[in-house]
Amino acid sequence: LNKDMDRLQRVFLATGQQLDGAFLAQEHPDLLVVKLHGPDAARLIELIPSYADGPVGSAGRIYLVDPLGNVLMSYPASAPDKALLTDVKKLLRLSHIG
Repeated sequence: LNKDMDRLQRVFLATGQQLDGAFLAQEHPDLLVVKLHGPDAARLIELIPSYADGPVGSAGRIYLVDPLGNVLMSYPASAPDKALLTDVKKLLRLSHIG
């Protein structure tokens, strides 16, 4: 993404108890990890669209969310990297926020 990299923030929403925080910090230092638990987590998960691949909390999907909190796109974990990169580049080119 070159010059647009600072316009993007990667966030990992963890819903389970088993999370190797040390591994994530070492391998992905710029990744923001949010551990979801309790009633606030349930409310947030309800806002995320669900798909045929199971409940949102365990589907392992990739979501593109704009700075205003709108879910723009969603991909299964098996989506090709190139397709995701192409879509992100288009969104950044067209976006006037973030």
